Amino acid sequence: MAEKKKATKNAEAKSPAKTVELKSVNKNMSFGRIISSVPESGMIMSKYGLHCIGCMFAYDETVEEGCKAHGFDEKTIDSMIKEINEFIKKKTKK
Repeated sequence: MAEKKKATKNAEAKSPAKTVELKSVNKNMSFGRIISSVPESGMIMSKYGLHCIGCMFAYDETVEEGCKAHGFDEKTIDSMIKEINEFIKKKTKK
């Protein structure tokens, strides 16, 4: 049984990274759409203090709505979106 788990873990480690489907994001997109297309964006959002991005209530909420509910100003929202878009740009160049 332990060998089966080990084999599965090794296969997952060797699997290719998920493809980024979006060319860019904006603050009017839902968390769910962004996270499902660019899973790594969750790490960026978390860095800005959005630790609830996996919450079922946040899934359909726009980034702007969620950020404003957490007291973010426009400059911070724009900075976070810019960072996610820079990540997407780098990832799609590979």
